[in-house]
Amino acid sequence: MRCFGSAILLALSILLPVTLSSAQQAEISAAPFGTTGQFSAAASPAPFAFGSHLLATPAESRADQGIVFFGLEQTPLGKATLTVSGQTLVVGNIGTGGGDGVLATLEPNSTYWDANFNSLGSPKSYPPGSFFQVQNIGTINGAPNQTLATGVATDLGSQWGLSFNFSPVSSSTLLVQYSLKGTLVGSETVKPSPERMIVPTFTDAGIDWGTDKDGNLLFVSVFFSWSSAVAVRTPSGRLAVIDHVEVSPTAFNAAVSGPSGGSLTASGIPTFTLTSEPFLVNNGGPTLFSDLDDPITAYQCCFGALISGSKASGGGASSTVGNAFTLQNDATVGQIDVAVGSSSGVNAFTVGIYSDSGGAPGTPLVELTDLASSTTYGSCCGLITVTGFSLPVTAGTQYWLVVGPATLTSTTVGGWNSNDTGVSGSVSVNNGSGWTTTQQTLNAFDILGAGPQRKR
Repeated sequence: MRCFGSAILLALSILLPVTLSSAQQAEISAAPFGTTGQFSAAASPAPFAFGSHLLATPAESRADQGIVFFGLEQTPLGKATLTVSGQTLVVGNIGTGGGDGVLATLEPNSTYWDANFNSLGSPKSYPPGSFFQVQNIGTINGAPNQTLATGVATDLGSQWGLSFNFSPVSSSTLLVQYSLKGTLVGSETVKPSPERMIVPTFTDAGIDWGTDKDGNLLFVSVFFSWSSAVAVRTPSGRLAVIDHVEVSPTAFNAAVSGPSGGSLTASGIPTFTLTSEPFLVNNGGPTLFSDLDDPITAYQCCFGALISGSKASGGGASSTVGNAFTLQNDATVGQIDVAVGSSSGVNAFTVGIYSDSGGAPGTPLVELTDLASSTTYGSCCGLITVTGFSLPVTAGTQYWLVVGPATLTSTTVGGWNSNDTGVSGSVSVNNGSGWTTTQQTLNAFDILGAGPQRKR
């Protein structure tokens, strides 16, 4: 990894409290954001005009003490230590040099990586100038292991300042997209500048990118999210209430390919705890059915169907759920991805494809059990990925994707998240005494063809 002597950064303007004044409410009502398009009516992109920011010093990886966690090889950087605590990864022994942290090695053909972590809290807890940094590593003009994109959260005393850097691959304008609760509320094109976006805290940082069939980069973006909405004035002067910002360059000035890793480093922050690390691999296999959104907002975080065993806390019947799907062409299924999160009890689920019997799930055609979720229900956007099977299916025939506890009498409590793409259909629930089918929003999942596919 490298630092840049002349950084081209981006950020936004002042933070406003989420409890808006009457004047702010009137301003938003008078000029509401659309769900697409540009905020600014100006013919040219809005510029920024704040001070400069020096990125972190290079971080060197160590071959010792590396582990596999969240399905990825995790290597300590600098003097950092890695400790597994339950379903979390604690990165500790972080100094003030900026090179201590963790490197996640991504699989070939990866197209997305996201790091979720416990809130760092108020920057008042750390020395002035402390920072947290996320970077994407890849190949630039044939040279591997180069930094492609960087996002930095800097301690500004009482709040965090977010900045974004794409100078190794682009000097073009930047596309900024703003979201709230998984819904895009607007976007705008801006000129690169060192100004920072001000937020009280953040709990999520990551990189999204896409490549063509030859592995050449088509786009790359850096994003930050936080748990509660805040009001931010954008470069075009608009007021936005958001909990997620994503920034990407509109063009590249270098040949970029093969993103191979993502790193998290810090300075002055003694420790941070990773709670999940969703990633996406796409090796070109066909998607047969999907109601998943893009990887950043893949599904509804906080709405879904109960999946539980009969001995779950609070008692009651077990709950198994099926979603109907029909394919347009004959195919062979080789992978299933389902948006299931664990809440309490045993973290073990069963996922299967069933035949149809009178408009409800019938006989299991393929079923895999004891599948653990890496996601806590109520968050987004990990998936349980099921592979290692090959199932021929017939066009025009209704099948059911069924999710339940690994054992009907278990203590499992979890949820199968609803999709946020508006796809509806037949949903059937079995509480131990048979199936009941209704028409409603489907839960989030995809069905993929046989062969090398994708996982997260």
